[in-house]
Amino acid sequence: QLPKDVYVILKIYKSIGQEVTTLVNDVRSAGYHQELWDAYSVASGMYIYQLAFVNEHGTKEFYRKKMLVVR
Repeated sequence: QLPKDVYVILKIYKSIGQEVTTLVNDVRSAGYHQELWDAYSVASGMYIYQLAFVNEHGTKEFYRKKMLVVR
């Protein structure tokens, strides 16, 4: 959920830090959003998604979470 319109970057990385794809790289409006990642072309394993945006204080925030792709 976004409290206001913000510039958002959502990326997927391999567990070793190599970027796999960028899902979002633009301004998103306030409210709830959902993005789907078609992981068909990647191998099973651990991946990290990173959400970056500028908060109301003008500083960039990062959120990182792990996810597992299983075939």
